[in-house]
Amino acid sequence: DEVDNSNNADHVKTVIEDCKKQLTQEYDQIIGSWGLIDADMVTGDPSQEGIDIVFILTRTCYYFARYDDDLDKITDYEEVQLSDVVKIEFGIPEQTLSFLNKSEIHCFRIMYKVGGEEGYHHMFRSTNLRFFNNVATDIKSEGEKLERLKDHCRYC
Repeated sequence: DEVDNSNNADHVKTVIEDCKKQLTQEYDQIIGSWGLIDADMVTGDPSQEGIDIVFILTRTCYYFARYDDDLDKITDYEEVQLSDVVKIEFGIPEQTLSFLNKSEIHCFRIMYKVGGEEGYHHMFRSTNLRFFNNVATDIKSEGEKLERLKDHCRYC
């Protein structure tokens, strides 16, 4: 089981690094990049346990890239300028109970505008992996997932 977790961690790390190479430019100053789970009520999958979103934060924008584990590739991405971010929220969405069937799933949501029009958002929840100094460790509790998401929000 430890070998599987190690292989999964290496795979996630490779996916994130490949995504950074594909989406960012040489002049982009990357602040951080993370593998997350789409927690949107429409586009997310409540049974998803592994990475399906690569989130890359730069000094001027963030990239929201959809990763398909079955295809082993990025299938779609969006680039959002930080100047278009309207609000960042953190907490337990009201719909979480019926959506994820768990009572304490914390998410963070970035609300942004497109063409000056508000009403767009991306919403995330944590995976079971945390990277620190390029070393992956398993997240074993909801409390650890909560702390990981709070860390992501601090960067934003």
